[in-house]
Amino acid sequence: MRCTNVCIVLMMLLAVANGFGGLSRVSQQQSRLSSSSNSNSSNLKQQKQHKALMMQSQWTPHATIRPAVGKGPDFVAAFSYIAATALQVSLMIAFLHFIQLSFLPQLLPSIVAYVKLHSGISLPPLAKLQKGVVAFLFLFLSLRSRIFSPLDNSRPRANKNDPVFKNRLRPSWQPPPLAFPIIWSTIALLRTWSSVLIYSATNSILNVPIFSLLCHLATGDTWNTINNVEARLGTAALVVPLVLATAAYTTYQYAKVSIVAAKVLAPSVAWLTVANLLVFSIYRLNYERAGKPSLFPSKEEGPPSRWRLPIFGK
Repeated sequence: MRCTNVCIVLMMLLAVANGFGGLSRVSQQQSRLSSSSNSNSSNLKQQKQHKALMMQSQWTPHATIRPAVGKGPDFVAAFSYIAATALQVSLMIAFLHFIQLSFLPQLLPSIVAYVKLHSGISLPPLAKLQKGVVAFLFLFLSLRSRIFSPLDNSRPRANKNDPVFKNRLRPSWQPPPLAFPIIWSTIALLRTWSSVLIYSATNSILNVPIFSLLCHLATGDTWNTINNVEARLGTAALVVPLVLATAAYTTYQYAKVSIVAAKVLAPSVAWLTVANLLVFSIYRLNYERAGKPSLFPSKEEGPPSRWRLPIFGK
């Protein structure tokens, strides 16, 4: 009897042990399943986060509409660009008024008379001299209009070591740095030629076509400050279409006076179309490296350029 009781007790103990063992195995399996589930859930979360980060780092049209999180719009910089452009146009128009109203009709004839009287040198007719002065004037403005701007409108140097070329990714189809001064020098000659044709047709440099050219030159100078001096790639991409638009409008105004003058100026519009594509491509290629710049200037991009005294401050 005792033997039987002992056997029963042992069997009960084994059953209990097996039960606990089974519960332990079930618990372990549940733990493994729970761990596997948590691991899978964690992996899914990591994948979603990685995908979100990839989407944020990639350039999208929506991302350019407003500054990235934590960036504040710089209204002072925006106002500075507008005010500087307006001031530059005003100073150039004032300078042209002096040339048209004082130098060409009064000072130049006096200089010619003085030279003839004291040197006996035979000079060309006054009309040709006036046209020569106008040609020199527009060549000077085409090359150095930035002296009338209160901002630093410095151009990049024509070599690969200049920061504008060296520190930015660029599309493979971009012309070499040496090509840019050649292109812009050619455009300066075309601007001069076409403007002299307008002067010949109107006998004046105070007219809407010429004023349109001045607006175009000032807009281009301000864009150089934004892109080359302050390195605001987003704002440069926003403003460069205005440079193209003012060039197209100037060509339109020239066509109203002289079709030939408009045809001479038209290649500048073609080049600026290519330049717009180039600037926008550089913006996209450097979007991540440049800290995701927005189209509107932001304070995080640095302070705007300080104003200087036009003409004398260059």
